[in-house]
Amino acid sequence: MQGLWSHGLSCAVGAKWLAKKSGYANLAAEAFMGGLLHDIGKLALLKILDDIRRRRETKSAFSTPLINEVLVRMHEEVGFRLMQSWSLPENYCNIAVNHHRADFDGNDILLVIVRLANQACDKVGKSINPCPGLALIMAPEAQCLGVNEIILAELEIIIEDADSGLDV
Repeated sequence: MQGLWSHGLSCAVGAKWLAKKSGYANLAAEAFMGGLLHDIGKLALLKILDDIRRRRETKSAFSTPLINEVLVRMHEEVGFRLMQSWSLPENYCNIAVNHHRADFDGNDILLVIVRLANQACDKVGKSINPCPGLALIMAPEAQCLGVNEIILAELEIIIEDADSGLDV
């Protein structure tokens, strides 16, 4: 849970900063909220798994690899459905269901911003699946936004520092 909170907050702060830095300051507040909510499906799945464990509906313990697999495979759809059930705006539902898909709409700038901030979180280790070798400059999202290596390096620093000083 703490790692999920750190990731969500870091992605939100990074997305807000990236919106401003890439010429979309008008989307900064929405980018923050999109970054904060994009993995809400993971939170819902963790709650379900915890409820099963607490009610002792299974005699087996859930291993960390199993939990991670469930989160990776199911969180987008679960988050999308949860957000729809809460009647959240469609742009946030769209982020929840499309933030990992290979065939994303590059014209949906809000989605592009959150996707790139999420990848930057992966690169700096603020995710359950860190990817330190990720070349953000090669990401299609970086191309869509027209950001350079300097902006991407600054984004990494913003994300690394996003939750410093907070009790997460």
